[in-house]
Parts: sequence; C-alpha cells; structure tokens
Amino acid sequence: MRVLSAVVAVSVLAVVALALTGCVSPGQPYTYLDIKFSVLPVLTPAQPTTNQSVSVAFAIQNTWNQDLLGVPYVVYQNSDPLVPTSGTVVVPTTTVDIPAFGSVPVTFTIPAQAAGNYTYSVVLDQAQLFAERDFTDNTATFNVTFADQDISFGTPAPVINDLSNPSNPLHTDPLSVTFYIQNTVNFAQTAPQPVPVTWQVQLNGVVVAGPTTLSVPPSTTTPNPALPPPAVPPVVTPTPVTWALPATGSAGGFTYVIILSCPTGLDSNANDNISEAVFVIPAGN
Repeated sequence: MRVLSAVVAVSVLAVVALALTGCVSPGQPYTYLDIKFSVLPVLTPAQPTTNQSVSVAFAIQNTWNQDLLGVPYVVYQNSDPLVPTSGTVVVPTTTVDIPAFGSVPVTFTIPAQAAGNYTYSVVLDQAQLFAERDFTDNTATFNVTFADQDISFGTPAPVINDLSNPSNPLHTDPLSVTFYIQNTVNFAQTAPQPVPVTWQVQLNGVVVAGPTTLSVPPSTTTPNPALPPPAVPPVVTPTPVTWALPATGSAGGFTYVIILSCPTGLDSNANDNISEAVFVIPAGN
C-alpha cells in the first residue's frame, strides 16, 4: 500500500507540473507567448554616404498559438548606445498584427545623416502590453556609419597633349586628354566600394570624347577610428584616364571641359566635378 501511495503521489505531482508549464496532450506543440525578432535589422545600403537614406528591414515573430493584434514597436536613435530607449524617436510607436506562429516583415527609413557612426534600437512591446514569457529578446540594436564620399579630379590636373608633334602641334594632329579621377572616402567608411563614374569631354559645348563609365576604386585608404592606427600614412591612388581627341581643325586657343558624374547619393560634393584644360595651336599651324 505504501508503494501504491508513492506512485499516486508522483503521478499527481507530474500532472500539476504539466499544468503549470502549459504543456498539452502528447503530440501537441508546447506553446508560449513571446514576441521577438525572426529577422534582425538589415541595412540597404549597408554603408551609406552622407547623401543617402537607409532602408531598414526586419521581421517580428509571434511564438503563440493565437493571433496577436496591435503589437507595437518603436525605433530610437540612441544618445547612449548602452540604453536602447535613449535619444530621439526615429519611428513613433507603430503596431502590426501577427498571426499565430507567424512572422511579419517591417521596413522603415533612416534619413541621410552627417558623417559619423550612429546607434539605433528597435524595441518591441516597450510598455509590455502582452504577457510574454521573455522580454529580453524585444530589442535589436545596430550601428549605421554615414561617410563622406567625394568624386573629384586627382592630381596632376587634366592636360591636352599632341602626342605626334608635341613641340609644334598642328591643327591636323589628333590630340589626347589625360586626367585622374579620385574616389575619396572619409575615416568612417570601413569597407569602401568602387563607384561607377561617367566622364565626358566637351569643346564649345560639343562632346568630343565619351561619355564613358568607369568603375573607380577608393582612392584613399584611411584608418578606422575603432581600430589601431596603421603603420603607414594613407595612400592616394587616383584612377588615370587617357583618351583620344579629334584634331582641332584650326589654330587658336581651345578650352576643353571635362565633366564627371555618378549615381545620385554617391557623391557628397558635386562642386568639384568639372575641370578645364586649355590647349593652343600656334597661328599658321
């Protein structure tokens, strides 16, 4: 009888334990209410320039076996990276409906910022409106680096040459133009990328060379402030361009205008994208 009583006691305890944990009958999933990230924030572009906004995409998951209506989230630009709810609200409290065992994608936009490193936090159910089992997975914090990026002319300055007769150019001689394109990024850009740059040469408003597009790699390698300084100073390596030009057809002074352009958002300063080179054909030549 004592053995039977012990078995009954164990059985009762087991039933109580199952009831407390929320387990259901065999073959059914163990369910609990939790709101969390099924996809952490993804940035596009991953490394924006100071002229680019950033699209942020993430997904919110509902682990419960019932629909959750009006799940709130809010986004902060943190004044203190260690405090997710500090600083400026970038996206005011917004709600989404999430089906049982489902996940809902969400996107928002961070506007272009001055050069530097910024910390953002997405906070789910900040006021704890839902009786979740775990509130520690309701925050996703990430960094965004906005960097200056300037497409400009490198040194030496653009020049026009008569390669066939440099000491005594003739109006019938073909010419060439030589210049350098510089893709400069600031310290904050940790993984600078090549930029497609389109150039053209005009004479009296008429295009005489190009337009041609080149992939211009970063011209300046500078240290990331989060890492130890490099052993050598930054190296500037602009991309050289040499292109044939038609003969002038007459003597005189000719002002060639070289123009650089690139996709919107990839050049923080468009004021240095035009350069002039003057070439003179002596009278009588």
